[in-house]
Formats: sequence, C-alpha cells, structure tokens
Amino acid sequence: MKKLKIITKVIIVSLFVLLIQDTISAQSSKEYVYISVSGRMFSKKLNIVVDFGDKPEEIVKSEKYTEILTGRKSYIGVLNYMSDDGYELIETLEFTSLYQGTGGTSGLGFILKKKKE
Repeated sequence: MKKLKIITKVIIVSLFVLLIQDTISAQSSKEYVYISVSGRMFSKKLNIVVDFGDKPEEIVKSEKYTEILTGRKSYIGVLNYMSDDGYELIETLEFTSLYQGTGGTSGLGFILKKKKE
C-alpha cells in the first residue's frame, strides 16, 4: 500500500512538472512581424512589404501577406487587417528623407506581435 502511494505521488508530481514546462514554453513563444509601408508615385495605393523572418515557412507567409496587403489605400486599413488576424501594434517607425533641403515622411514601419490567446 505504501508503494502505491509513493508511485501515485511520483506520477502526480511528474505530470505537474510537464504541465508547468508546457505553460512556460507556450508563454515564451511569440511571433513578431515587421511591415514597411510607403506611398506610390502618382497613386493613392500603398506599397507594402511584410517580414515574418528568414525561415522558409516565414518567407512564404511574408510573401502571402505582402500580396494581400499591397494596394491598400489606408495605413489604418493595414493595421485593422492585421488586428483582425490576431496581431497587436508594438511600435511605429517613421522613415524620413531629404531632397534639396526639404524633407518629409517617406513611409512608416510597423512592428506587431501575435496576441496571446
């Protein structure tokens, strides 16, 4: 009877440790995405480049999202699409350029991460 109690306790502790490890690894796995948005010459549509990373599956995903988002007319439309897909905005970057003494914003960069579910 004592051996059965000890075996049961060992099994329970082992399952508890496995559960904790799964929880920790799930919390630490985050997915980030970088989106570069710039205007097109003589057009209201936007040029968009999406970057999920450099692994083969991330490159495919980047190309898919770039194709979906390119041609949109609104910066907020891009963010709304990504938000609907489970991403939240972390940082916005402004690209500026100078030409013959005048400057201005030439584009924006968005850094987003996948929302925790």
